[in-house]
Amino acid sequence: MLEHWQSLVANFAVVALFISAWVHVGQPLLAGRTRAWRSISFGAFMGLGAVCSILLAIPIGGAYFDLRFSLIALAGFFGWVPAAIVAAAIALVYRFSLGGQVGPAPSAFALQRRSAS
Repeated sequence: MLEHWQSLVANFAVVALFISAWVHVGQPLLAGRTRAWRSISFGAFMGLGAVCSILLAIPIGGAYFDLRFSLIALAGFFGWVPAAIVAAAIALVYRFSLGGQVGPAPSAFALQRRSAS
């Protein structure tokens, strides 16, 4: 049980590290760029964070738990649709390369429900 907590804290640390790195390094570097360029760069950075979160996944009952969706959701919330697409694509490609089942992203489900109504 202790190893689950250690892995969960490591996942939280990865999320915090990538958010902090973007705020202190990424934003100042891209300050003069267009909004689309900043959004795509933010999505790529959060996608790399999601890959790092997948690497630290916790096996619980035959499934793996990680915090990749928190970084993808942050990309969509702060970087809008282009950032969410880029972040989700990076995480999805890496997850497919590992094999196994890949569930749909919660944001894709929400977009599908919104467009249906």
